[in-house]
Amino acid sequence: MAPGGFTHWPPASRLSMLDATFRALFVAALAFVTYGTLNPDPGDVAGMSLADFIASRILGEPALADKVGHFMAYATLSGLMVMGRAAPAGSITLGATALAVYGFGLEGLQGFFPDRQSDWRDGLANAAGVAFALPPGMLVRSALAGALTSADR
Repeated sequence: MAPGGFTHWPPASRLSMLDATFRALFVAALAFVTYGTLNPDPGDVAGMSLADFIASRILGEPALADKVGHFMAYATLSGLMVMGRAAPAGSITLGATALAVYGFGLEGLQGFFPDRQSDWRDGLANAAGVAFALPPGMLVRSALAGALTSADR
């Protein structure tokens, strides 16, 4: 028998596996967003065609594609953070604040890269994306946790 009387060591539930999966997706998305933010040619980054579509067809303003892309990227990060309980010290408020600060910081770094320029409005789009995804992320996380916890009993 394994330490602590567990028959399987370490003990794993479907909820902890789901957490690990969402945390891995969060880390991958964070790397992708960081690369996309500092890449000299953001037009080559996957997902910009969706941002172009939303900006031109839904919002009616193609010039907003960059802001839509920033919003979508940070909404994705925020949702994955909540879903995987990846927030620092387990605090969603601290995690959301850290993501928003990270977004503003990366935006500031863009000014040091060739063919890029900083725009504080991109930082605002990042922060708006973070805030937007928190409530739905928490609702989905809560529903999944309840379903998986009851299924593990």
